[in-house]
Amino acid sequence: MRNIWKDGVFGVVTGDALGCPVQFEDRSEVAKHPVTNMRGNGTFNLPAGTWTDDSSMTLALLESICRTDALDLKDIMNNFVDWLDNGAFTPYGHSFDIGNGTIRAITAYKHRGKPRHCGGTSEWNNGNGSLMRILPACLFCYRKGLTDSDAIREIHAVGSLTHAHIRANIACGLYYFMICEVLDGKDELINRLQKGLDRGFSFYEKTLADHENILYYNRLRDLKQFSREPAENIKSTGYVVDTLEAVVWSLITTDSFEKALLKAVNLGDDSDTVGAITGGLAALFYGFDAIPTQWIQELRKRESIEILCEKTDCLVNHAGGMHALVSELRKEEINDNLIAEVVRDIRNCSETHEDKTVIYTAAKEIWEKWPEERRNHNLQNVHCRKCHRLVTLEPGYTVSYNLNWHAHLFLSGKCSNCGAEISKACE
Repeated sequence: MRNIWKDGVFGVVTGDALGCPVQFEDRSEVAKHPVTNMRGNGTFNLPAGTWTDDSSMTLALLESICRTDALDLKDIMNNFVDWLDNGAFTPYGHSFDIGNGTIRAITAYKHRGKPRHCGGTSEWNNGNGSLMRILPACLFCYRKGLTDSDAIREIHAVGSLTHAHIRANIACGLYYFMICEVLDGKDELINRLQKGLDRGFSFYEKTLADHENILYYNRLRDLKQFSREPAENIKSTGYVVDTLEAVVWSLITTDSFEKALLKAVNLGDDSDTVGAITGGLAALFYGFDAIPTQWIQELRKRESIEILCEKTDCLVNHAGGMHALVSELRKEEINDNLIAEVVRDIRNCSETHEDKTVIYTAAKEIWEKWPEERRNHNLQNVHCRKCHRLVTLEPGYTVSYNLNWHAHLFLSGKCSNCGAEISKACE
């Protein structure tokens, strides 16, 4: 199964790192030495593959989701404090390139201890600092299958931790609707993005009493027309409306992940954030494998990011299976200490568990409680694709829990007839 966390988050981090060296540079200045690959030095004089606050806050949000299986505002803000004060979720152990609105919001949280109402609500709080990090919250709501109303309420709450103006919230909401259509759609990218935006505009027009702030995004109502806008009509500033327009324009005027990212970062100005937000959507459409290998290899702390994405995929994708598993363990009178160990193993699942299966002591314990007749029935009725019939498992088989199989016991081993690897969910 595809890991959308890995796709989206690596898209964000890659776009951020590509744009980092030319951040704050005027477009005409960038044109003299355009970005064509991962490179170092530049604005912050840092090595190639260095990412900034966009990725740090995205990873801080992702880690909280992974650990809590929720959008826990207080926990998220605690991670943001750890990033700001202690350099957590950074490439080199210290935070840098931080927006003023973000600093003010985190500082307010440190003083009050309450996550709500920390983000600014004035006209000047319409920077892109919430949009740049919102992708994990969007994926969480998508994976949980929330209604549009519930999803937008959650996304607005997460965005408002630092930027609470409704215009900034709308940008995060439109991004969510585009993500949903990119993941669910079957047609070309521009059509999926248009469907997402149409859903978003319709939602906000029905739910907002005052439509004034929706009007700021009117250029995104007709993407075919918007795609004909020349580059000089596209701004890439830190203003959230400019950012979202630059992101969508970069996506609908290109036909590959690489081209979309290079077009986005070469717009200059807030190049790392435009690159990061473009990268998230682009990777969800084109897939992780579309990201150039060299770009991935150059990313700082690449392995740690990948492990976190795999952990999140294991926990969030299979949360329902985990709850079913815990319920089954209790029915089988497995002691609470062992149940806690099972849950901990799921949470600590790493990239080595490619099939998302962890072998538990509890699985073997339950298997041994089953009547011999039931065990033999399962062992002697395993389908072998090579033999094209039901066969018996050889001794030495393993018993596990597989969350993809709704918490059933899962047998794996070799066919006693041909030696092929076979498996089955127990009956």
